[in-house]
Amino acid sequence: MRSILPESLKRPNIVAALWLVFGALLSIGIWVIFLFSAMPNGSSVVGATLDQLSFTFSGQNEHRVFFGWLALCPFLQLLAAYFYFIAKGCQRERAVVLLAVQVVLLGVNLAFVALPLAIVTLIPIYYGHRYFRCA
Repeated sequence: MRSILPESLKRPNIVAALWLVFGALLSIGIWVIFLFSAMPNGSSVVGATLDQLSFTFSGQNEHRVFFGWLALCPFLQLLAAYFYFIAKGCQRERAVVLLAVQVVLLGVNLAFVALPLAIVTLIPIYYGHRYFRCA
């Protein structure tokens, strides 16, 4: 039976990159909801957002580690996705580094962030392993 997927979507590095982008979008969505869902009356959007961010990362907030990792995760996921996207052929060294970054992200998401983000981080590890095996 012939597949309807384009040939590029059959490559494990592209599938891993797409899942990493999806995970980054979920993390960014959490930030959007957190920053813009409850605006105080009479304040500007920028002012309320800056106040929220300043409290979020202040010493008074006991959950600042959670928010720090939640802020860092989308950048690491997008960086890993970028390196998966630009991969030409199978490169074993790149695959090992990207798998290591993904495992660290999985551990951070399990320990500090949220289970749904950890699950979305787990899926690209499978495709990253397939990319590693082709190298």
